Amino acid sequence: RAAVERERVLLDDKAAEVKANSLEVAKIATRLAEKEDLLHVEAARADELRRRVALAEGRLESVVGKSGGVRDVGGGFGTEGPPACLAWRAAEEAMLHALTTE
Repeated sequence: RAAVERERVLLDDKAAEVKANSLEVAKIATRLAEKEDLLHVEAARADELRRRVALAEGRLESVVGKSGGVRDVGGGFGTEGPPACLAWRAAEEAMLHALTTE
């Protein structure tokens, strides 16, 4: 009878250990799912930044005059109208920096 009771206590201890391990696995799985969600969000953000960089590069190419002079996106020279090519380059560099540091 004492042996049966010891066996029952051992089984109860094992069951408690399995339950604790199952809870730990569930916590890890939850954290993994949260990290995967964050990864998807960051991947979408990186895709958007790449798209913006590509757009900025396209605009940069389209606004450099044949003489090599820098024109505003709006076609003027100087500070009137939309940002000048140099501003696009600065934005592109900032986006590339963000892509490589995050």
